[in-house]
Amino acid sequence: MTCPVCGIHGKITVADGKLKVNFPPEQVKRARNTINGVNEHHAEIGEMMRICIPILQEKKEFLAEKKKEYMAYKPKWS
Repeated sequence: MTCPVCGIHGKITVADGKLKVNFPPEQVKRARNTINGVNEHHAEIGEMMRICIPILQEKKEFLAEKKKEYMAYKPKWS
């Protein structure tokens, strides 16, 4: 299981009917609220920017059209 907040991996167990998540110490050291975790997350974002920016530029017109559709959307319940 991966924590959606801090990005570390742990194991879910059930003991005495209670759910528990155990995070190994090496994972806790890389949680996003630590210096190591902040540095790791910064590197992840940098890598994603290198990958995503060219794709976003290539798909600029397509995304602009999709944005128009999204912005014009009116839910039936409103």
